[in-house]
Amino acid sequence: MDPAEAAGLRQIWEVHPSPYGVPYYFNPKTKESRWSVPTGPLDLVVPPEEAKAEAKPKKVDLKPLDVECISSSCSSTSDSDEVQGTAAERAKQKVENFKTLLQEKGPGLDWAIPKSQRKKLFQSLVQSFGAGQRKLEAETRRQNREGFLQLLQHADFADLPVDSVQGALTKLEAHFGQDPRWSAVSAHERQRLVESRIAEKQMVQAGEEEKAWRAFRALLLETVFLQFPADNHVPSFEEVSQTSVASQPRWTALGEPKRREIYQALAQERAKRWARERRQETEEEDDLLEKRKRSRLVLAEEDFRSLLERKVKSPLEFSWKEVTMLLDGEKLPDLDEVDLETIFNQVRTEDLERRLAMFSSTLLRNEKVTMEMSMGEVIQTLEMQEHLRAVPENLLKKSWEDWRRFRLTEALEAFRSWLRESPELAETNRLDEDAVQELCTRLKPDIRFRRLDLFPSQRKRLIMDRLKEIAEEKLQLSRSDSDGG
Repeated sequence: MDPAEAAGLRQIWEVHPSPYGVPYYFNPKTKESRWSVPTGPLDLVVPPEEAKAEAKPKKVDLKPLDVECISSSCSSTSDSDEVQGTAAERAKQKVENFKTLLQEKGPGLDWAIPKSQRKKLFQSLVQSFGAGQRKLEAETRRQNREGFLQLLQHADFADLPVDSVQGALTKLEAHFGQDPRWSAVSAHERQRLVESRIAEKQMVQAGEEEKAWRAFRALLLETVFLQFPADNHVPSFEEVSQTSVASQPRWTALGEPKRREIYQALAQERAKRWARERRQETEEEDDLLEKRKRSRLVLAEEDFRSLLERKVKSPLEFSWKEVTMLLDGEKLPDLDEVDLETIFNQVRTEDLERRLAMFSSTLLRNEKVTMEMSMGEVIQTLEMQEHLRAVPENLLKKSWEDWRRFRLTEALEAFRSWLRESPELAETNRLDEDAVQELCTRLKPDIRFRRLDLFPSQRKRLIMDRLKEIAEEKLQLSRSDSDGG
């Protein structure tokens, strides 16, 4: 087939804009119109002004083509290509493609090119042709998609079943199925765009609903729940519905079920808050009353203590009955008798603790008192008979025993330290009873030894422990000398 004949078989399609925003394609030769892009091997899409020029056949002075050479060279591609069927069909299709390229590019070719270079030229032309077709198809798809989106702008999504995309598509098709913009996109693309549109509408609707219920909540806080109800009664939803609040736009913007739900939730929340605030106020009032009461009690207690200090010099030596007789005729603070007796008992306890503390501190400072003395001898030595006369004997004995334990611990530590420095123990090489007795006789003149006369067993244990330490030190020294020799 010569180039002139091939040019005569070419199908020229004019691209025209439509009032729907989607281009359509018109074949001036066959008078056929279509919405999809013509992609046949002989189809050529051109603007209207170029259609007439392209429709005229062009004279091309070409030599006959060696089709078999082309087909044989083209059929050498991989046998794995299953799109075009058999190898013969693939070769035939490639020849047709090449003819189409020749129809478009033939006049500009230099047919003096050797056959060996035509394959490379063919592949270059195929790539250029495919890129143009893909670009045109992509642009057409974009325009079709924009036209479909314009169509969706006219759809009333408020009446669509937004919970079912298929249901929405069915209802949309019933309205716009005859519109070219509907069929200009594939079913899959229509579903995707409708899903996206429904999602956008749902987001907008959710935002508007949230804005409406926030405004409704603010209305309730500004009116119904602004302050504590005077009668501690939270009004019901029905009661508020009969007031002027129900005529405001923020009230009517929501449906009755949603209004009731929000109102009940807010009513419970505010009721709990009011109850908590009331409880807090009550507690604060009680605390204030308690503080005032304690303040009065403190002042009254100070007055009564001052009175006891003036009238009762030694509270420990008197009972409450005796004190009431001593204070007969005195002006007492505004307290009941139980409170007065409680204050007096506290004063007696404080007096007792003060006397015991003085006894303990005097024992620690006095060097004349020894652990061998009896309780009476100690009190006499300290000259505290009058001061300790009313103190119970068991408490005095406890203080005395505490002091003796302290002195014993102190004496044991002093004796242990002295034994570490005494040369008498270093000269003793035996650990038998006679050796220990002899050592005690030599240590007896020292006061640190005699302080433990009341505790001979503990003193003897300390001596034996020190002798064992010395023996162990000598043994270690002997071993060291043997190893060195």
